[in-house]
Amino acid sequence: GAWSLGAALDRAAAALEATPDYGCREIIVAASNLATRDAASLAAVEARLKAGNVRVHVVHLAAESFVVRAVAERSRGSFAVALDRAHLDRLLARRVPPPAFDAA
Repeated sequence: GAWSLGAALDRAAAALEATPDYGCREIIVAASNLATRDAASLAAVEARLKAGNVRVHVVHLAAESFVVRAVAERSRGSFAVALDRAHLDRLLARRVPPPAFDAA
């Protein structure tokens, strides 16, 4: 079924608001849908992510989605499509160590 990227990111961003400034705020999304069920623009959610300094990393299991990739890149996160199980494991393992801290 279709999913709501906006609702998922909004809930995750709300959960990360309590993270101290020195903490790492990242959302990892594993998705397989080719469409989202977002009625409105994702601009408000993206603004919340930017204000909270939240990065979104997406690992897609099916194919590239322009909207999902754009959200990930605008948040200074990453987007990739897993080609097989081993590739999926490598993509997710990249997210285990926290990224270098930057004051942006």
